[in-house]
Amino acid sequence: MIDVKELQMVTTNDSKTKKIQLTVKPDSIRMPKYQSKKAPVVCPRSAEDVYALGISLQKYISSLYVELAEMNKGRKNPYTNMVLKQLVIKRKLEELSRENLNGLLAYFYNNGGPIIEPPVSEQLAAEIQPSVNSIVSGFLTQANLLINRAVEGDLKADDLETEIDDQVMSMYTAMGRIFQNDDMQKAFEQLINVRGI
Repeated sequence: MIDVKELQMVTTNDSKTKKIQLTVKPDSIRMPKYQSKKAPVVCPRSAEDVYALGISLQKYISSLYVELAEMNKGRKNPYTNMVLKQLVIKRKLEELSRENLNGLLAYFYNNGGPIIEPPVSEQLAAEIQPSVNSIVSGFLTQANLLINRAVEGDLKADDLETEIDDQVMSMYTAMGRIFQNDDMQKAFEQLINVRGI
């Protein structure tokens, strides 16, 4: 995508042939702003990791909406409310994470301080990791496509929010199916339910 407003051009006029040659400088060509990163997400091994994943995702989504809000300054800006909603969701996820941690601490103290092993072993996490990477990569790809459509004006803010929410819930549902631990499945269900705020 080339931003015409910021296009830097070098023109040369050949007086003999009356041709104008237009050269676009490479640094004036902008690629789509949102590109998914190839860095994999660490496979969650416990409910705490699930909540941490949810909080990280909320930060990512909030940052996208903040950038969209900044691009739309000076107009009635629907992205500002979307950013605020993401902050409310993030706070709720942090609250759920704290509740889970308090439950673990209570268990720890009430049972004489046993070592609490994550329900997903390192070996199982390594086996599951490619599936987690695939699910997250699929989400990031879809999110990037949606954000770029919004940047180009092909997708309204409300529709973008609905589509992103649907993609997030689909990702959590798919990830929740991978894990057989009740606490982790409950955590994924809570992440899905919080999206409805």
